[in-house]
Amino acid sequence: LRKPKRGILILGSGGVGKSTLKKLLQGDFDYHLNVPGDYIESTGIESGVLREDQRLPVTALPGQERRRATSWSDVLDEVAAGKYAGIIVVVANGYHSMGDTNINRHRSYQEGDSVESFVNRLVADRRKDELKVLTELEAYICKNIRPVWVLTFVSKQDLWFGDQDEVEDYYRTGAYSKSIVKLGKKKNDSQWRTELLFGSLVIAPFVAGRKKDVLKKNEPGYGHREQGSKKW
Repeated sequence: LRKPKRGILILGSGGVGKSTLKKLLQGDFDYHLNVPGDYIESTGIESGVLREDQRLPVTALPGQERRRATSWSDVLDEVAAGKYAGIIVVVANGYHSMGDTNINRHRSYQEGDSVESFVNRLVADRRKDELKVLTELEAYICKNIRPVWVLTFVSKQDLWFGDQDEVEDYYRTGAYSKSIVKLGKKKNDSQWRTELLFGSLVIAPFVAGRKKDVLKKNEPGYGHREQGSKKW
């Protein structure tokens, strides 16, 4: 039997689309057949293989802060040991799915908030958590002596497309970019490569609570349920 290849690791904050991306890479999600469902929080490490190469493992980590403390340690040690050829960091410009939590029960909510003011505060807070993920990863990348690439996938473009210039500047040259540079500070060009990709995995409004109250509609032309026959 041929040996497995060095794997791909998918990580990021909670609610950004890591599990969906893993399903796409495995071939378990078809845009023509699958309709986006409700957000289900990942509770543990998810493992699989790449559809195009069954020898290439794909691993996704849960992203909620309380779960990172208990599930990331051993996998990050594997990052330091060079087990992964590449790391995909999934972010969402702060639009992290809230699940069944109503806005007035969310820690970002302040009394008297309008939906817009709450969403603005939530997005700013979750952007900070995206940077925190990179900080948690930094020491382990620096310990890794093998070549590694890091791809940042900025998801949920359908929610922030109207602010695309500002969003792209933030991830290309702003605070996020500076944190990516720090990840590879101890690597030379032959050991280190970074890429940045923008897009949407699932096309749907930004909602909260069991009643799926709409906090922000997706940009016109992005409706997945209404345009399920369209090829993306």
